[in-house]
Amino acid sequence: MPATAISLARRVRGLMAVLATTLLLAGCGSSNLTGVVNFPGSDATPVNQSDVTFAFEPFTGMPGNVADALAEQIAEQAETYDIVLTKRVDADATYRVKGFLSSVSTDNGASIVYVFDVFDASGTRLHRITGNQQSTVTAGDPWSGVGTAILRQIALDLILELQGWLGGGAR
Repeated sequence: MPATAISLARRVRGLMAVLATTLLLAGCGSSNLTGVVNFPGSDATPVNQSDVTFAFEPFTGMPGNVADALAEQIAEQAETYDIVLTKRVDADATYRVKGFLSSVSTDNGASIVYVFDVFDASGTRLHRITGNQQSTVTAGDPWSGVGTAILRQIALDLILELQGWLGGGAR
């Protein structure tokens, strides 16, 4: 097979894998969300950040060492933006956050796709945060190219989304 055909086949496989992962993650949990949660109505009252705590469940889909590094970045960003995190997974919290992450090799590196779902104390999903980051490392395991800068950006995106959601009434 010519090199261009192999390259095209890899690109198509990579895009299909990203699409399949995105669809799979989008199907996680119930679909009881209505409307666009990021843009609440004008009657929404901002939630006081100091009255709210977040507990993060263990991340799904990523190696433990990368998950630990992401947790550190989230803690740093949360402190910077005055988002209060619980120190233990089983601690009482206003909201629980479950993170699903996947890294897929592409011709230009890797695509890291993430979904974070926010649940209330009763287990009802209230909000979903999605996104992706690109890594330029092309050899080997797609997680190998996920360094501190990428994890910091994912953490920053997540914390800013949570802050905006609280400011919009957290519904």
